[in-house]
Amino acid sequence: MHDSLPIPRAILFDLDGVLITSLENHFFTWSTVLSDQGISVTRRDIALGEGEKAEVSMRRFFQEKAGITPSDEFVMELVNRKRKLYRENSPPQINPEAHGLLQKLKASNVLLGLVTGSARVNLESSLIPEEIALFSAIVSGEENLPGKPDPAPYLEAMKRLHCEPAEC
Repeated sequence: MHDSLPIPRAILFDLDGVLITSLENHFFTWSTVLSDQGISVTRRDIALGEGEKAEVSMRRFFQEKAGITPSDEFVMELVNRKRKLYRENSPPQINPEAHGLLQKLKASNVLLGLVTGSARVNLESSLIPEEIALFSAIVSGEENLPGKPDPAPYLEAMKRLHCEPAEC
């Protein structure tokens, strides 16, 4: 028999693919916005960019698929259009197992952090206010940090939780 693992002081969660199932909606919104520009993407293209900042993905798709380097203004116009379409098609939908786990952890006084590449407005359309309130720290995609997989967003969440990496 083995000893049980110690309960960490904090746990950091991702949103897309962990707390919510969102790949299909992201694929729909990316493919809709990009098809208007003559660019086709696959589910694999979207999955490979999971956690990446939307503006980085948008530039990458234009460069890889069309050999074009769009202006920053155009990129943000398309990103905002994509985010709006995402919100219009995404009712709050936390995975039931994740919801139960978050409540149990919170009741056990574990600090909860949320680190997502999604914009805060998309996060707020994906979770209900009571679910958002479970998190003591939230780091979202539009903050002035490198995007995932860079560790900076996770380190920022730990800083906000006043925790060291070994405590998470």
